[in-house]
Amino acid sequence: MDFQSRALTNIHDHSLAISGWRQTYRQITPGRFSSTLVQAQSSDFHFFRETTNRRIAQQGVSPSGLSSLAVPLLEPLAGTFQDQLVNGYAVLMLGDNEEFQFYTPEKMHFICISVPTDTLAEDTDLTMALERDGWRVVYERDAIAWTEAPASVGQLWKQRYRWCYGTLQASWKHRHAVLERGGAGKLGRRGLPYLLLFQVVLPVLAPVVDVAGLFGVLTGAAVTSVITWLAFLTLQMIPGVVAFRLDRERLGPLLALPLQQFAYRQLMYLVVVQSVATAVAGARLPWHKLERHGQAVPVD
Repeated sequence: MDFQSRALTNIHDHSLAISGWRQTYRQITPGRFSSTLVQAQSSDFHFFRETTNRRIAQQGVSPSGLSSLAVPLLEPLAGTFQDQLVNGYAVLMLGDNEEFQFYTPEKMHFICISVPTDTLAEDTDLTMALERDGWRVVYERDAIAWTEAPASVGQLWKQRYRWCYGTLQASWKHRHAVLERGGAGKLGRRGLPYLLLFQVVLPVLAPVVDVAGLFGVLTGAAVTSVITWLAFLTLQMIPGVVAFRLDRERLGPLLALPLQQFAYRQLMYLVVVQSVATAVAGARLPWHKLERHGQAVPVD
C-alpha cells in the first residue's frame, strides 16, 4: 500500500498529486494558495483527505473502475457540483470514468474514498482489501449511520439479495487470501470460512431444520422439538443481548426475536438460496436500487 502526506503551495501540483484522478484545478479567489493532502492507495481502493484555503474550480474525470464518494469535514459545503447547488454536509458521488465539475468553497476540507465497482458489497470488499494489505479494521461503537430502511417486503428482499450476492462476490474475489501469510492469511483461513459458514452454508441448510422440526411436532415428538427450538432461540438471544449492550441500546426490541423465527428467518434463507443459485449460474445481479420515501424519524 502506498501512503503519502504532503503540504503544497502550488495548485497545479496539488491537482496532479491525487493519484488516479485526471483533473485540473483553477484558483478563483485571490491570495496565496496552500493545501494539504493525505492519501492511501492500493489496487483495491483509494482514499484521500485534502484541505485548501481558496475557492477552486475543479474539472476532470474520476478514476477508472472505481466509484467515488466524498463528504466535507469540519465546515458545511457551499458550492456547486455537476452544475447543481449544494449546501451543508452533502455527499458527492461519481461513477468510474465520470466527468465532473466542482466549484469549492473558500475553505475546503474533504475526504474521498474510491472503491471497486466489481462487487455489490463494496463495504465488505473494502474491509477485506484493507485486511489483506495489513490494516487492522476495528469496531467503532460511537459511529452514527443515517439510512432509510426498506419500506416493503419486496424492497427488503432486493436489499438483502444484493447484500448476500455481494458478499459471495467479495469472498470469491479475495479467495487467494487462503494461501497468503500475515493478516491476509488470517482473513483467508479464519474470516472467509466463518463468513461462508454463518452467512451461506447454515442459511442454505435452514429449510431442512424447519422441516425436521415440523415433522417432529406432527409425529408425536412435539415436546422435544419445542425444547430444541427454545434452546436455539436462547443461543440467538445471548449474542443479541451482548450486541445491544455494546451499543448501549435498550433491550426491548429483542422481545421480537421469537417472532422473527416465523417470517423474517424464512425470508432471509430464501434470499441466500436465491443468491447462491444466481452465483452458481454465473448471472450478473443489478444494483436493485431501493425506492426512497423520505420517511425519516428523529433520533432522540
